[in-house]
Order: sequence, then structure tokens, then C-alpha cells
Amino acid sequence: MRGGASGVVSEYEAGPFTLLVHVGPEDRRSRVTVHGQLSSRLAGSGAGTMALSAADGRAYVCDIDQFGEFHLEGVAPGRYRALWWLQENVVEVADLEIGDHDTG
Repeated sequence: MRGGASGVVSEYEAGPFTLLVHVGPEDRRSRVTVHGQLSSRLAGSGAGTMALSAADGRAYVCDIDQFGEFHLEGVAPGRYRALWWLQENVVEVADLEIGDHDTG
């Protein structure tokens, strides 16, 4: 992950994948930034898509670049199902808490 870090960084492992998720501090609208990197021991895992979905219908989608990095801005705090798709592979975090009071 490039750049400075403030907020909360979480690490997850799923099979050959390692996932770092950084939730940045809240802005004036009580929204947060979510960015991170998905890396793999698999050759050619490359670019893909990331999605957050909440039970109330809120959803956010972004691309994963060729380095496995992703970035979302303006995410409302809450609990989400998070999915990362890289070619035929899917990584899921079923209950990801985004933007709790400790991110600032």
C-alpha cells in the first residue's frame, strides 16, 4: 500500500490471498475512505473488482488495479459484505465493519 496511513488497518488471509484494508478518518460528512491491497501467491492474479454491500441496500464498487490496489471514497460507516474478484478467484469478508469511532 502506498502513501501515509492514519485510521485503522486490518489484515485478512484467505487461501493464497493476503488482504490489507485501510479505513481512513471520517470527513465532514461522516464518510470514510477505504483502500488497500489484495496480494496473492498465485501467478497472474492481476486486476479485478471490489464491492461492498450493506443489508440496507448501500453498495460501493471499484476497480482493483494490476498491483492489487483498490480505493473507495465517501463510504458511509456500517457493516458490509466485502467481495474481491480477481479472474476466477473470489475473496469474501462476510462481516466487515467500516468507519467505527476508532478511525479518526
